[in-house]
Amino acid sequence: MAKLSDIFKTAEQRIAEGNHEAARKLLVAVLQAVPEHPETLLRLSYLESLAGHYRLARDYTLRASVACPGGSIASQDLLRRLRTFNEMAAIQEYIDGLPPLRDVEVPLLLTIAAQLSYLNQQEASLELLDEAKRADPDYPPTLVSRGQVLTYLGRFDEAERDLLRCTVRAPELASAWWSLSRLRRQTLESNHVDALRKQLGGPARKPDDAVLLSYALHKELDDLGDYAGASEALDQA
Repeated sequence: MAKLSDIFKTAEQRIAEGNHEAARKLLVAVLQAVPEHPETLLRLSYLESLAGHYRLARDYTLRASVACPGGSIASQDLLRRLRTFNEMAAIQEYIDGLPPLRDVEVPLLLTIAAQLSYLNQQEASLELLDEAKRADPDYPPTLVSRGQVLTYLGRFDEAERDLLRCTVRAPELASAWWSLSRLRRQTLESNHVDALRKQLGGPARKPDDAVLLSYALHKELDDLGDYAGASEALDQA
């Protein structure tokens, strides 16, 4: 049997070509050779979703949740798929099977927290983000994620502290500026207009980041009553 990485690469090429059946045959052959292989099950789940076979895609995801050991390479993809199908019980079972949170790597904590937040389980999400922050108090993705969840919980002062800390540590992180702009009504005495203009005027940004920054600038200028400037920022989005 060829190397799994080569088979997966070929399957991805077939999917990109729209040849779902050829990709399916490749992945099913892997599954026959390596029964209940988590990554293969997840790839089949994505494939069947693309093909519109959502029930089958869900079945492959649930099989992967049984086969996938906590903390493995496939874990983050598995959690995203479980959330896609709103499988809260399976997500909770996965979380219950993890080692103590202090022993879980920060990227996996953030992934689990994000899925819980999408499911409106904000308190449970914050518990994981608190652990991630204890492990690394200045990790920008943790700060922006925690700021967003604290906002959902109405804990605005704490959210602002984390988001401001993130903009100091990683000013290039557009999502932090966007979340910060929405946190409260900006005033002439306290706003981020100059910082946002600096970010937009710096080195070329990815399109998605430029859009977030432009919308953040639009919102803040609108708060300040600068409607012409706000309209110009929106035109740049």
